[in-house]
Amino acid sequence: MRTRASSLALLLSSLLAACASTGAITPAGKDTFIVAAKARGGMSWSDIKALALRDASRYCEQQKLQMLPIRMLTSGVRGWSPQEVDLTFKCLSDDDQDWKNPPLFEERRG
Repeated sequence: MRTRASSLALLLSSLLAACASTGAITPAGKDTFIVAAKARGGMSWSDIKALALRDASRYCEQQKLQMLPIRMLTSGVRGWSPQEVDLTFKCLSDDDQDWKNPPLFEERRG
């Protein structure tokens, strides 16, 4: 009986575990891109945001450039509806003018 309860608890926790993913990087203008991250199951907002920032950084690093976040839009309710993050970012070289005068980072709730 104890094993059955343990198995049931493990199954339920697996079903409730957070599932997160990011979409494809989409061009959105000169040196500007968007990546979306989505999670279900109650992941923390900081983890979902970090997922989007990580993918954006990797994308720019593959081009030997640096990632500059421009805007982050969030939507959804933790544990109730899918949590979504849309990150707009630029891939820039070290000597790009935007590094000298970066635009203000904007974070909004959608």
